[in-house]
Parts: sequence; C-alpha cells; structure tokens
Amino acid sequence: MNIGKVLSAGLVVWVLAGVLVLNGCKASKPKRHDMTLSGVAESIDVDNGIVTMNFFSKKQGKMVPLGGRVTAETEIYIDGKLSELDQVKQGDEIIAQGYKEGPDVVVLRIEVIRGGSEQVAVPASAPASTKPAVSTIGVGSADN
Repeated sequence: MNIGKVLSAGLVVWVLAGVLVLNGCKASKPKRHDMTLSGVAESIDVDNGIVTMNFFSKKQGKMVPLGGRVTAETEIYIDGKLSELDQVKQGDEIIAQGYKEGPDVVVLRIEVIRGGSEQVAVPASAPASTKPAVSTIGVGSADN
C-alpha cells in the first residue's frame, strides 16, 4: 500500500468531516412567522411609522390590539390605490400583512377598505412606493 495514497485519503476524510461539523454548527435562522390580519385601525403614528390595529383573536375570543412597524418597503393601498401612511385614519377597516421579527411585527402591506365605489384589486406583487425608512418598535403578539 502506498503511504501517499493513505495520507491523501485520510486528509480528504478529515476535510469532509470538518466541513460537515462546521456546517452543523452554524446558527440557523428562525423561520419567519407571516400573518395576515383584518381589523380596524386604532392609531397611526406617522412620525414613528407605527400602526396599531384591533383584530379578533380566536385564541382570546375577543378584539385585541396589535402594533406594527411600517418600513420603506411597506405598501399602503386605500381602496386599491397606492397611498401613504398619513392617509390611513383611525377607524379605517384594514387588512394588514406582515411578519414577526423577534418581539416586533414588521408590516409589509396595508390595505384600507373605505367602501368607495371605485375599488380596484391590487396584486401583492405591485411595486412598493419610495418612502423614507422610519424608526422601529413592536407591540404585542398575534395569535390569530
């Protein structure tokens, strides 16, 4: 048996074992918990980019508040038309899509339904508007 071949084979085994161990030690990203909730806008803090809505929690059997952070990527539509956060009003019926990021909720999309006669369905793939980023905060948790 050739000592060079044995050493080469041994080296390959150690390299492969090292790769497997290092890949197994990487911290895995937690899965994102996406959510879509329907409810009523309770408060809108345009300066800080925070929207709080009341939605019906099946788990709690009642209406509960949930706050979320609006970002530069958040799409906001009012009766199917692209809009801005300052146009969302307390008492508006909304559908909010977002996800949990640690204790925070990040809002991806807000649809306001005011019942105008010219409602237009807008696909979720519609381009986002260019709004400046806002500060972050999270409130509560969603439990559908």
